[in-house]
Parts: sequence; C-alpha cells; structure tokens
Amino acid sequence: MNEKEIAEILGSYKSFILTDGSTSGVLSMLYAVKELGAKTLAFSEGAHKSVYNGCKLLGLTPLLYPTKMRGNIPYKAPMYEMTKEFAPIFEGADVIFLTSPDYYGNVEDLQGWRSYCDQRGKFLLIDGAHGGHLHFHKDIYAGSVADLWVDGVHKSLPAFTQGA
Repeated sequence: MNEKEIAEILGSYKSFILTDGSTSGVLSMLYAVKELGAKTLAFSEGAHKSVYNGCKLLGLTPLLYPTKMRGNIPYKAPMYEMTKEFAPIFEGADVIFLTSPDYYGNVEDLQGWRSYCDQRGKFLLIDGAHGGHLHFHKDIYAGSVADLWVDGVHKSLPAFTQGA
C-alpha cells in the first residue's frame, strides 16, 4: 500500500507514512502551522511530550489547560464546558491541539471542536496516535474533522516499527 492509496482510504488530501512514530507527525504538524503563521497553541496538560517539545523547538507559545479528572482518572469534559471554563486560553490560541482518543480511550467532541475552530479561524490539529483503528467511526475519527492529524498504528494495530 502506498501513500496515495492510504490517503484515499482515509479520505484525506494527502498522506505520509512515518517510520518514526507519531512524534515525528506531531512535530511536522506543528512546523506546518507555524509556517502558516501560527504563534500560539492550546493543548491539554496531558498531551504527549512531543507537543511540549515541538513548541519549544519551534518557538510556539503553549497555552495549557488542565486535564479534567474524576478521581485519578482523566476524562473528556464536554466541549462547551471546556470552552466556557478556559475561554481565555482557547480564544488566545491560533491552534487547538487535541489528543483523541487519549491514553485512556476518551474521545473528544470532534464535530464541536471543528465548528468552534471554523467560527474563529483556528487550526485544529489532532494527535490520534491511539486511534488508527477508528477510521470507520466518522464521529470519533480524527481524520474526519482535523486540518492535520496523525494516526499511530503501532499502539492499536500491527506495525513493524513505530509506524504512523
């Protein structure tokens, strides 16, 4: 299977096979939006360290919001609740960066976030490293809404390397 065939299956404009895992995809996405003029990035404290490192490497300003917890377990709060509670963070960002699904299987309100970003002219990036198996579930698949996203296959599907 080649990148063109993968793009057709995923319904994307273009696809790239990564042999260095989702980290290289996250860094590539951040570089792309920086080249398009982005300066600030809103993301959860629970994001992968590649997002933190990418901001530092590229000079992007991170705007962190806390991960919602129930007991000691992270959960996805409703999007409308998040945008109200952390409005200054989201409004101040050029880019909304989500992890969906997260490390616990929680998924974001992807359609809600897409609408939010469209109304405000923001990029929507998604680390879907744990969701490569979700392609046929359009309501929860990152590729159905994101401007840029990365799917990892070595965490939930078979891959010989850290394929993404």
